[in-house]
Amino acid sequence: MQILIGSIPSGFKGGVPAAECPFQEALKKNKDIRVRIFHFGRKKEAESVIQKVFGRFIDIILYVSYLINFKPDIVHLNSAFDERALLRDVWYAIFSRLFHQPLFIKYHGSLAYLLNSPSPFWRLLIAICRKYSTGIGALSTEEKINFIKAGYKENRVFVVKNCVNWQMFSREKTVSGDIPEILFISRFLPTKGLLDVIRATRYVIDSGRTVKLVCVGDGENMAEAKTLVRELYLQNNVTFTGLIPEEKTIPHYINSTLLVLPTHHEEGFSMVIFQAVAAGLPIITTKIRAAADYLKEPDNCLWVEPRNSKMIAQKIIYLLKRPELCDFMSSNNRELAKQFSADKIAKEYLEIYRKLLRG
Repeated sequence: MQILIGSIPSGFKGGVPAAECPFQEALKKNKDIRVRIFHFGRKKEAESVIQKVFGRFIDIILYVSYLINFKPDIVHLNSAFDERALLRDVWYAIFSRLFHQPLFIKYHGSLAYLLNSPSPFWRLLIAICRKYSTGIGALSTEEKINFIKAGYKENRVFVVKNCVNWQMFSREKTVSGDIPEILFISRFLPTKGLLDVIRATRYVIDSGRTVKLVCVGDGENMAEAKTLVRELYLQNNVTFTGLIPEEKTIPHYINSTLLVLPTHHEEGFSMVIFQAVAAGLPIITTKIRAAADYLKEPDNCLWVEPRNSKMIAQKIIYLLKRPELCDFMSSNNRELAKQFSADKIAKEYLEIYRKLLRG
């Protein structure tokens, strides 16, 4: 089987390179599989309008040349279901159709409202992608249901996983201390819940417990978050690392006491949550999408409502009082992470490709 995979370059930030590079390497180990990677989309973090238009035009030309010269059995396109990606993906769907090329699109996250857009323009683009793609991959059961309700054929929509390199997190702690360390790691967006975690930290300290909150990342909420820390007199309890490379986040996962991510963002398969799973961290998060599919309370996590700082604080205190429950979660999470190994997931994708090619 010959597989052409479209993805963003590995040097970019975010969960897509972290999940896709191990998967691609696992596919390449199969002697019966030939894999060719082509990079599409933005070539650097910031592009001008001209660079975007010209760059996407060149991408399509290169895509057609791959179809002609490599002659793949199937194309695996890594994308997202949002307006910007639809404007790009519709051309891949059209040219795949013109060349009678089976196309599988993996959506790394999806906007539910877009599937029911009243706009004739967006409905047309969605219809073209739906008709001209052979199958799609959604990262959670919730998203699969959304796509089916919007008219996608059930046998063409698959719930897929991201790869998690759990071996990276199998090291011993390098820092020991008596103060519990709460980890928040994410883009600092309003929907990720950083401000709620900071408020929860104040409640925890007011209850008589000393904790340290480590915030890893950057984004539009950074200034507001730092202001809130000052207003709540948490300067000695909250640390901001700023944006750091993916590989440098690993010690934070390993050395933390627990992860708190009360997101109400439309996550697909949150790499932060599942890397915390691999690190054996107890987790406090919201019951959405892939987290709802794979995590159970109290085996792997405790659920919280979004935008509820007091509830977050209560769950943090609950876990800090129960080290035996933390150990139970830690053991379960390390075991759970093994089902997201690259080799296992590569086999699952190969089965999906075969199903699609059989029709």
